[in-house]
Amino acid sequence: MSSYRIFDLCLKSMLPLAELPQQGGEADLTFELVTERATTLPRPNWTHQWRLPNGQVTLAHAREADNHRLSFPRLADFQISADGRKIRCLRCPGVAESSIRHLLLDQVLPRIVSHFRHSVLHASAVRLPTGVVAFLGNTGWGKSTLGLSFEKGGHTLLGDDALLVDSRGRPPTVVASYPGCRLWDDSLGALGEAQEALEVSHYSTKRRVVPSQDDMSRWPQPEHLQAVFLLNDPTKGEGQREVEVEGVRGVRAVMALVEHCFHLDVKDRRRMASQFDELSSLVSSSCRFYHLRYPRDHQRLHEVHAAIVEAARTPPT
Repeated sequence: MSSYRIFDLCLKSMLPLAELPQQGGEADLTFELVTERATTLPRPNWTHQWRLPNGQVTLAHAREADNHRLSFPRLADFQISADGRKIRCLRCPGVAESSIRHLLLDQVLPRIVSHFRHSVLHASAVRLPTGVVAFLGNTGWGKSTLGLSFEKGGHTLLGDDALLVDSRGRPPTVVASYPGCRLWDDSLGALGEAQEALEVSHYSTKRRVVPSQDDMSRWPQPEHLQAVFLLNDPTKGEGQREVEVEGVRGVRAVMALVEHCFHLDVKDRRRMASQFDELSSLVSSSCRFYHLRYPRDHQRLHEVHAAIVEAARTPPT
């Protein structure tokens, strides 16, 4: 097995993971891709199913004794030990290894870490001169485009999809799952990355921008979080003409964090309660929260950058 770093953990994997920086040391997590097929597993009683708006199930969770099982229909099943340290994957016939890597890195591991350690937000993050800011939102809402566009402007992109938050300290700290980002072709073309991007999975047209191992070796440690920008659903803001930044506080901020947090077992009341406390603590910290609405026009990203930088450097009132 080779050793890699994800978040602030050491992962040992039998499957090569070129997306991750290499790291030695004792394993916090282990991953095994077994030859047994997912189609041989018995169907359990699902505790929760995640669905698309059309009702299609994209992910299901079950408890099997003290263990967890995550199932991605027609793709793969992941068996997770009771302590969250051991992961076994059984894939369906014909599923590419790139798809298994994507599911592991961008779905399974963020949910495991969010359940067994600290909350993981569905967010990208960049380091500005004033500190780290995060962009929170669903897939397709612009997190990766904003992150990579800031990097093109000379800032540091920390990660584009999963952000581990430790709200115990003051100020709170964050660390991204891994460097790099995943974008659609229109954003890759607009940002000049189309030629270098790699396949994410066999079932998605998104592509991945991966730093060199040398760049990954300089990947930052946990850093202080200064501000979180809550993105709007672009399908509900098609007529947006101006860049708008509005402060958010209290319950509204907490509920936005809960909505955009990775979950493993939503029926685990103890963990859900402790996660709510963690996110409430983040909102009550020095970190500031804003709603960000802007025109979805790559030619106007410089205006969005200016508004974000201005909000980030404005002292809290």
